[in-house]
Amino acid sequence: MMTNPTFPSITIPLGREAHEFARQVISEAMQFAETPQKQAVGKRVYLNSLAVYAVQSYCKWQFIECEFHPHGGLFAYQDIAPLTLTHIGTIECRPVQNPELFSFPPEATEDRLGYLFVQFSESLTEGELLGFMPRLDITVSSPTIYRNQLQSLDEFIDYLFRLETATNLLTQGTDPIIQQVREQLSQFSLTEIITQLEQIYRQDPPPEQPYLVQDVLSGQGQVLEMGIQRETQVEESVVSLNIEVIEQFWHQLKNLWSQE
Repeated sequence: MMTNPTFPSITIPLGREAHEFARQVISEAMQFAETPQKQAVGKRVYLNSLAVYAVQSYCKWQFIECEFHPHGGLFAYQDIAPLTLTHIGTIECRPVQNPELFSFPPEATEDRLGYLFVQFSESLTEGELLGFMPRLDITVSSPTIYRNQLQSLDEFIDYLFRLETATNLLTQGTDPIIQQVREQLSQFSLTEIITQLEQIYRQDPPPEQPYLVQDVLSGQGQVLEMGIQRETQVEESVVSLNIEVIEQFWHQLKNLWSQE
């Protein structure tokens, strides 16, 4: 199997347990698949299930709590492979055919934090985790990713750390500044806000970050939904937090993230 020279991949053994897992998922999905499509659906669901198993195995090795919810009817009609990370959100586990160029259908983008890509050996006895891509890093014009754009699995772990610590801070923090921010975010999706803040932290120049954070917290940031970038919808009553509050909040969050 090919490996990325930029950073190491990880190979997951796919033994009897993995294939029994895939057969259980496919058995439920086949109850909903239409007869002319059963062969194609069966192959797709089988590979998607093996991808979930491989990523789930890796997460367990990293002591990341996760759970898989096999919805047979949904799997029969949609090309999806979601894995829920407890208290964090859902990632998509994508099996790949071309080891250098990846794509995925629109239904695999909804409510996802990011994507882990899995390449199988010809015998389906191994799955190689090639890398990771945060959802907001995907080019808006095309849901196609080249392998050299992927982030490493170490970066995936760091990404999850930032999402989890930000969630804990914003839901449980008792500092008056955090309480102000929490009240400001009451009408927004917390996951969407946090993924945007995380992207600012990674990609934008530090002097610009507080002003970008102010835009996000006032609902003026952009989120990626179904492969299309859109402006968030904000009630007219929402008032932006002043920049002093934003800077104090951002300082607290960055201090937490710097501990990774």
